[in-house]
Amino acid sequence: MWERVVNGGRSVILGLRDGHRSGDIFVPGSRRFADPSTYLYTPEQWRPKQAAFCALVGRPATAADALAQGRRSCTPRWRSWRRSWPARRGAVRLDGDDNLVIPKLAAEDVLPRPGS
Repeated sequence: MWERVVNGGRSVILGLRDGHRSGDIFVPGSRRFADPSTYLYTPEQWRPKQAAFCALVGRPATAADALAQGRRSCTPRWRSWRRSWPARRGAVRLDGDDNLVIPKLAAEDVLPRPGS
């Protein structure tokens, strides 16, 4: 009887330990085992700080602005790369609609094994 109680209690303790280590179990009020999301700003706290933070790190405040910035910075590089890319038929290339074309590889000759 006592053995079942001890083994059952040990299982609970080991389960709690594993839960703490994996981050699946949180302890309210604990610094070490607290829910990590409690360290983050809520959306209401973040909104007034977002513009100042984004200005400080030099990044756009919205996803649409970030995408537009990325397109502006990548387009000149892409055009430069495209001009320097070989336009041989059969090689990796861009078609007329700027789609990447990768042809199938040709089979290679298999060399005979030494001693055969």
